[in-house]
Amino acid sequence: MSANPAPGIALDNWSVRFGATTALDQVSTEFPGGTVTALLGENGSGKSTLIKVLSGLYTPSRGATLTVTGAAHALPTTGERIASAGIRFLHQDLGLVGSMTVAENIALGNRYGTAVLGRIRPSTVVRRAREAMSIIGVDLDPDASIDSLHPSQRTLCALARAYGQPLADGEAVHALILDEPSATLDPVDTHVLHRVVRRAAASGTAVVVVTHRLDEVVSLADRIVVLRHGRLVEDAPLGNRSVSDLAAVVLGAAAAARRPNPTPLSHSEVRLRLTGVVTDSLAGLDLDVRAGEVVGVAGLLGDGTEDLSAVLAGRTIRSGSILVEDKPAKSLVHAGVVTVPADRRRAGVVPALSVAENIALASHRKLGLLRRIDPRVDDREARTWIAALDIRPADPSAPVASLSGGNQQKVSLAKALASSPRVLVLNEPTQGVDVGARRDISDAIDAATGDGLAVVLITSDHEELLELSDRILVLHRGVVGASFARGELTGASLLEALSDPTLSKEGTR
Repeated sequence: MSANPAPGIALDNWSVRFGATTALDQVSTEFPGGTVTALLGENGSGKSTLIKVLSGLYTPSRGATLTVTGAAHALPTTGERIASAGIRFLHQDLGLVGSMTVAENIALGNRYGTAVLGRIRPSTVVRRAREAMSIIGVDLDPDASIDSLHPSQRTLCALARAYGQPLADGEAVHALILDEPSATLDPVDTHVLHRVVRRAAASGTAVVVVTHRLDEVVSLADRIVVLRHGRLVEDAPLGNRSVSDLAAVVLGAAAAARRPNPTPLSHSEVRLRLTGVVTDSLAGLDLDVRAGEVVGVAGLLGDGTEDLSAVLAGRTIRSGSILVEDKPAKSLVHAGVVTVPADRRRAGVVPALSVAENIALASHRKLGLLRRIDPRVDDREARTWIAALDIRPADPSAPVASLSGGNQQKVSLAKALASSPRVLVLNEPTQGVDVGARRDISDAIDAATGDGLAVVLITSDHEELLELSDRILVLHRGVVGASFARGELTGASLLEALSDPTLSKEGTR
């Protein structure tokens, strides 16, 4: 924390209503300079609304005030005015243009280098982008298109735009607002992010981090601000609170202890077997998954987790074999291997369709040409999954686009489970969801494995990996470098295993 912290941001009496719904209810708090404040709450608690008021997208009720570094600012504000006040944002939707380059995206929202007659000078754009990336400690190719980058790299590009570019231009960043910044980051890039956050706070910047990763809060935050149903319920120093303490505050009651997964029998049926699988980054991967078992897969960027996810979603392999229930699988989907993708908005759900229509998509594929869709059947099926996963609102006809991120993820999972898979592949299943939704998703996985479903869990969330997995495989250079049974790893030892794959207590399967 800075020795002489700047005043930071103060907001007073913020209320926002949408018809009969109160999204924020007379919220007053401060985000002090030189401090990292974690803004916490379940999906729908009001966090996003608060940020959208601050960024100028929403208008609070009359009487609301905003003070930045001691100066009052009129509400509603605008993006231009809030940027000139030294407040910068890294939104969960990064706001990058996929067809443009890294350098061009960093210049967006800042300034393009221009020559005579206002023409853009590409060399200046590239130089300024390099300066911005240097400030946050990353080295991306400024000429690479955003579409060619890994999601982790896109986040760092957006961070360079939000924080690095203003500093490179000699501007002050009085507040840095980060909305789920580590959701797509691997452990190495998460370390880069945390280093930037600590450096910003040390310089006197007020840093606000919205995150559902409570272990990240414990390691990074100085203070917590907790919203529940639009109301401020906690505004205090973090102190020595644990992850379970924070979960209790966010949920409003002690977080329910997760029941352990049933221990799979070593002789249970092998549902999925990969032997010698080779792709761009897999170098002869062997992997078995048994009925009733959750096999967690971890690895650093480039070690093969991305390719494994793509292969299990149907990408062609160069060599090797994939068996489902001891039979070669020409089509993994038709063989019962179903994936819940990491990018739920683009691949997991169809936002324009309703909850019922999304959940029914898999079953509709099985109807054939002569059978008609019965909306009443779809509605009954949807209500079953809505109840099982606590999807909110509990309305089968609600457009998925109107749901929070956590509830969209539940719909994506329900769609997969409704297809009665033999093997379920979960790719970052709780990325960007709150602690309550995380619990509901974990309970659904428990129930499914209890019924004999085989699960492959690919995630960069170490807490999730340790909590859900019966076995954890650590990939290194495209093969299984280490394998651990439940209880053999802690968060610290998992990080160690990622960097030193020779720590295996078992074989490579």
